[in-house]
Amino acid sequence: MMSIRLSIAAIALAGLTACGTTSDLSVRTSPQSLNPVTGTYERSYAGASVQVVQTEIANVSATDVVGGVTPADVADALFPGASTNSEVSGAVAAFASACLQNSPNVAAIVAEGRRLGFDMNEIGPDAAFGVKESGADYTSLQINMASSYAFECAVTTLVSQNTSAASVRNAFFAGVGQQPTASGSTTVTLNGKSYKLSHEALNGGAFGVNEHAFLLQAN
Repeated sequence: MMSIRLSIAAIALAGLTACGTTSDLSVRTSPQSLNPVTGTYERSYAGASVQVVQTEIANVSATDVVGGVTPADVADALFPGASTNSEVSGAVAAFASACLQNSPNVAAIVAEGRRLGFDMNEIGPDAAFGVKESGADYTSLQINMASSYAFECAVTTLVSQNTSAASVRNAFFAGVGQQPTASGSTTVTLNGKSYKLSHEALNGGAFGVNEHAFLLQAN
């Protein structure tokens, strides 16, 4: 089950479809927002345009060519260098510093995110979201965004589609001092509380990039 619904790639693409506006995005409003398509309230940070774009991302092949433009061309226009980036150490280090060192203190995670250079935006008292761009490294820090868990701290990052999910998973677990597991998740104890520690691939291969999430979750 996908725990994170917010994709930084999808938000950027949805922004393009909105002609430079964000009028139809539930961006930086509320993690439990009204879905204008279904008319129901959902724990989803992404608004209608983002949800549509995320569906399109799942259906587009990285080898498709439209008008001479490939998906990788689109990725490089939005995220220069991401389609050839295979480095996740920065995202893993951010996860360790913000999530592992400060959970479940939301204010402390936000403060650490800002210290690390994330553009943190607080969505009420218990949720926040921020993005950091550094060279070809595009990373987000998310706290309690669109999660079925009582607490969640997540870092997402974009890498080349040529970087396997297994190599990202192995780099993540090695970076946080844990043994990798086939399921991509394990249990850790922080300050006497049990958390699920996991890696998820959010989408695969579209636009020349894959997005991965590193997650710390608890009920």
